[in-house]
Amino acid sequence: MKPKIAEDLGRLFEVGFNIGILTYIQQQQVKHNFSNLYSQELEKLKFSHMLKRVVNKVVSNQEREMIETWCTFFLQKGFLSGLNFFREYIQSIGWDTNNRLQHIEILYLQCCFNGDNSLGTYNINDEDKWLKQVLSQLDNLFNNLNNSNNSNNSNNSNILENINQYTEAYKRKGEFLNADTLILLRCRRQYRIICVDLSVFSIRVDEDIINLDYIEIIRRLLLKDINYLRSKSVFSKIRIDTESLDFNIAADLRNYFSAFKYNDKESAKLI
Repeated sequence: MKPKIAEDLGRLFEVGFNIGILTYIQQQQVKHNFSNLYSQELEKLKFSHMLKRVVNKVVSNQEREMIETWCTFFLQKGFLSGLNFFREYIQSIGWDTNNRLQHIEILYLQCCFNGDNSLGTYNINDEDKWLKQVLSQLDNLFNNLNNSNNSNNSNNSNILENINQYTEAYKRKGEFLNADTLILLRCRRQYRIICVDLSVFSIRVDEDIINLDYIEIIRRLLLKDINYLRSKSVFSKIRIDTESLDFNIAADLRNYFSAFKYNDKESAKLI
């Protein structure tokens, strides 16, 4: 039963992560095209109902308390991760200055709070209709591009009129409609795409689900995280720490050193 609980915890992390990103967008009043689509979904999402679904999978009182703690922990961890990730991403590409921040636009944002991500507590009746609402953000983008180019080409509008033939192809496993988090950003004439696969942050084995109330366990988890963060600046097994390089090295080359990681695949999972 625990592997299924581990999967549920991953879903909670994904929900929290995307709520964190939406919170940053709201706080900074970033322009976007998704209107109130995701706020309406979140209104129908009840954490207490999701928690009950997970807790009911175990019997003993001790395990139920442990699962409650883990559910709250993963939702909160996901929220803080999403909020900080998006804020730091904007900073890292230099878009956080006053004269740029006001020009940032979210041209397309795709995430999901229904179905499996709601742990079955909120299901939509018509998936194609929901996907059409999500993809309608692209309709706004095409209209803006056509207006800016003074084009009378109507081919773009036909994409959403014949949406079914596209959703069937792109909602298969591995296609973009199944992305955990997908964002198309624009700041003036610059564009960025963020695609995040959050499965890399989920619980992997039964033994990871332990009692968080024990001080020694918390200490061990914190040390594991600290050592993990330390290893991120180390280039393979050559042991070059790019955080403390005291010799002159080109900035572009420094990025190559810091990008490679070992014993995991996060560099490939986070684009």
